[in-house]
Amino acid sequence: EDEAISLLRENVQRSKRLLGPEHPLTMKCVYFLARIDSSVTDEHAADFSNTFATVEGVKSRPDLNGKRVAIMRLLDCGTRYECRLCKSNEGENDPKATFGLKLSNLIIENGTEGLIHDLVSASHLNGKKCKILSYDRERKRHVVELLYDKETKFRVRPENVYALLS
Repeated sequence: EDEAISLLRENVQRSKRLLGPEHPLTMKCVYFLARIDSSVTDEHAADFSNTFATVEGVKSRPDLNGKRVAIMRLLDCGTRYECRLCKSNEGENDPKATFGLKLSNLIIENGTEGLIHDLVSASHLNGKKCKILSYDRERKRHVVELLYDKETKFRVRPENVYALLS
Protein backbone atom coordinates (compact mmCIF):
# COMPACT_ATOMS: atom_id res chain seq x y z
CA GLU A 1 0.00 0.00 0.00
CA ASP A 2 2.84 2.42 0.83
CA GLU A 3 4.40 1.65 -2.54
CA ALA A 4 1.12 2.49 -4.32
CA ILE A 5 0.84 5.80 -2.46
CA SER A 6 4.45 6.60 -3.31
CA LEU A 7 3.81 5.84 -6.98
CA LEU A 8 0.68 8.01 -7.00
CA ARG A 9 2.65 10.88 -5.40
CA GLU A 10 5.23 10.60 -8.19
CA ASN A 11 2.47 10.64 -10.80
CA VAL A 12 0.95 13.77 -9.25
CA GLN A 13 4.31 15.55 -9.46
CA ARG A 14 4.87 14.35 -13.02
CA SER A 15 1.37 15.44 -14.05
CA LYS A 16 1.86 18.90 -12.49
CA ARG A 17 5.13 19.30 -14.34
CA LEU A 18 3.91 18.02 -17.73
CA LEU A 19 0.26 19.09 -17.80
CA GLY A 20 0.10 21.80 -15.15
CA PRO A 21 -1.60 21.93 -11.74
CA GLU A 22 -4.99 22.97 -13.17
CA HIS A 23 -5.22 20.17 -15.74
CA PRO A 24 -8.17 17.77 -15.18
CA LEU A 25 -5.89 14.72 -15.04
CA THR A 26 -3.69 16.38 -12.42
CA MET A 27 -6.76 17.29 -10.39
CA LYS A 28 -8.01 13.70 -10.56
CA CYS A 29 -4.62 12.35 -9.40
CA VAL A 30 -4.60 14.77 -6.46
CA TYR A 31 -8.18 13.82 -5.62
CA PHE A 32 -7.39 10.09 -5.56
CA LEU A 33 -4.23 10.65 -3.53
CA ALA A 34 -6.17 12.69 -0.97
CA ARG A 35 -8.81 9.91 -0.75
CA ILE A 36 -6.27 7.17 0.12
CA ASP A 37 -3.71 9.16 2.11
CA SER A 38 -5.21 11.19 4.95
CA SER A 39 -1.98 13.19 5.37
CA VAL A 40 -2.59 14.78 1.96
CA THR A 41 -4.83 17.81 1.79
CA ASP A 42 -6.67 18.43 -1.42
CA GLU A 43 -4.52 21.01 -3.16
CA HIS A 44 -7.52 22.12 -5.17
CA ALA A 45 -9.51 23.00 -2.07
CA ALA A 46 -8.10 26.48 -2.34
CA ASP A 47 -10.47 29.39 -2.01
CA PHE A 48 -12.28 30.11 -5.27
CA SER A 49 -14.25 32.85 -3.53
CA ASN A 50 -13.86 35.29 -6.44
CA THR A 51 -15.35 32.78 -8.88
CA PHE A 52 -19.13 32.99 -9.11
CA ALA A 53 -21.93 31.16 -10.87
CA THR A 54 -25.72 31.04 -11.05
CA VAL A 55 -27.51 27.81 -10.17
CA GLU A 56 -29.81 26.31 -12.80
CA GLY A 57 -31.75 23.07 -13.21
CA VAL A 58 -31.36 21.53 -9.74
CA LYS A 59 -34.37 19.25 -9.33
CA SER A 60 -33.69 18.09 -5.76
CA ARG A 61 -33.34 21.67 -4.46
CA PRO A 62 -35.40 23.95 -6.73
CA ASP A 63 -35.04 26.73 -4.14
CA LEU A 64 -31.40 27.10 -5.26
CA ASN A 65 -32.23 27.72 -8.92
CA GLY A 66 -31.48 31.30 -9.93
CA LYS A 67 -29.28 31.89 -6.87
CA ARG A 68 -25.74 33.26 -7.09
CA VAL A 69 -23.04 31.09 -5.52
CA ALA A 70 -19.32 31.31 -4.90
CA ILE A 71 -17.40 28.29 -6.17
CA MET A 72 -15.15 27.10 -3.35
CA ARG A 73 -13.43 23.99 -4.71
CA LEU A 74 -13.67 21.02 -7.02
CA LEU A 75 -15.12 17.82 -5.52
CA ASP A 76 -15.80 14.22 -6.50
CA CYS A 77 -13.02 13.72 -8.97
CA GLY A 78 -14.05 16.70 -11.05
CA THR A 79 -17.80 16.16 -11.31
CA ARG A 80 -19.02 18.65 -8.69
CA TYR A 81 -18.09 21.95 -7.08
CA GLU A 82 -18.44 22.82 -3.43
CA CYS A 83 -20.40 26.08 -3.49
CA ARG A 84 -21.53 28.66 -0.98
CA LEU A 85 -24.67 30.66 -1.33
CA CYS A 86 -23.98 34.38 -1.65
CA LYS A 87 -25.79 36.55 0.84
CA SER A 88 -25.87 39.44 -1.59
CA ASN A 89 -24.97 40.37 -5.14
CA GLU A 90 -21.67 41.74 -3.86
CA GLY A 91 -20.60 38.14 -3.30
CA GLU A 92 -20.53 38.01 0.49
CA ASN A 93 -20.59 34.29 1.32
CA ASP A 94 -22.78 32.55 3.84
CA PRO A 95 -20.47 29.91 5.41
CA LYS A 96 -23.46 27.88 6.66
CA ALA A 97 -24.97 27.50 3.21
CA THR A 98 -22.41 25.15 1.62
CA PHE A 99 -23.38 22.35 -0.76
CA GLY A 100 -22.12 20.32 -3.71
CA LEU A 101 -23.43 21.02 -7.20
CA LYS A 102 -22.85 19.28 -10.52
CA LEU A 103 -20.92 21.28 -13.11
CA SER A 104 -23.98 21.00 -15.36
CA ASN A 105 -26.06 22.94 -12.79
CA LEU A 106 -23.84 26.01 -12.77
CA ILE A 107 -23.68 28.89 -15.20
CA ILE A 108 -20.22 30.30 -14.58
CA GLU A 109 -20.09 34.10 -14.76
CA ASN A 110 -18.82 35.84 -17.88
CA GLY A 111 -15.14 36.75 -17.83
CA THR A 112 -14.14 33.71 -15.77
CA GLU A 113 -11.15 31.75 -17.06
CA GLY A 114 -11.70 28.05 -17.51
CA LEU A 115 -10.05 24.84 -18.57
CA ILE A 116 -11.66 22.73 -21.30
CA HIS A 117 -11.86 18.99 -20.61
CA ASP A 118 -13.47 15.73 -21.72
CA LEU A 119 -14.52 16.90 -25.19
CA VAL A 120 -14.99 13.98 -27.57
CA SER A 121 -15.53 15.48 -31.01
CA ALA A 122 -12.95 18.26 -30.45
CA SER A 123 -10.54 16.40 -28.20
CA HIS A 124 -7.63 18.53 -29.46
CA LEU A 125 -9.08 21.36 -27.30
CA ASN A 126 -8.92 19.35 -24.04
CA GLY A 127 -6.53 20.97 -21.57
CA LYS A 128 -6.73 24.39 -23.27
CA LYS A 129 -7.46 27.50 -21.24
CA CYS A 130 -10.43 29.60 -22.23
CA LYS A 131 -12.42 32.64 -21.18
CA ILE A 132 -16.17 32.38 -20.68
CA LEU A 133 -17.85 35.08 -22.77
CA SER A 134 -21.54 34.33 -22.23
CA TYR A 135 -24.13 31.60 -21.73
CA ASP A 136 -26.46 30.47 -24.52
CA ARG A 137 -29.64 29.54 -22.61
CA GLU A 138 -31.31 27.98 -25.66
CA ARG A 139 -28.48 25.54 -26.26
CA LYS A 140 -27.43 25.32 -22.60
CA ARG A 141 -23.81 26.01 -23.49
CA HIS A 142 -21.11 28.46 -22.43
CA VAL A 143 -19.72 30.55 -25.26
CA VAL A 144 -15.93 30.57 -24.79
CA GLU A 145 -12.82 31.81 -26.54
CA LEU A 146 -9.39 30.25 -26.30
CA LEU A 147 -6.94 32.40 -24.34
CA TYR A 148 -4.17 31.91 -26.87
CA ASP A 149 -6.44 32.46 -29.87
CA LYS A 150 -9.07 35.18 -29.44
CA GLU A 151 -10.49 34.39 -32.90
CA THR A 152 -11.56 30.87 -31.88
CA LYS A 153 -14.97 31.05 -30.22
CA PHE A 154 -17.27 28.07 -29.67
CA ARG A 155 -19.94 26.63 -27.38
CA VAL A 156 -19.20 24.07 -24.68
CA ARG A 157 -21.40 22.29 -22.14
CA PRO A 158 -20.94 23.44 -18.52
CA GLU A 159 -19.67 20.00 -17.55
CA ASN A 160 -16.81 20.38 -20.06
CA VAL A 161 -15.21 23.48 -18.56
CA TYR A 162 -13.64 23.83 -15.11
CA ALA A 163 -13.63 27.31 -13.61
CA LEU A 164 -10.09 28.37 -12.70
CA LEU A 165 -9.04 30.35 -9.66
CA SER A 166 -9.48 34.06 -10.09
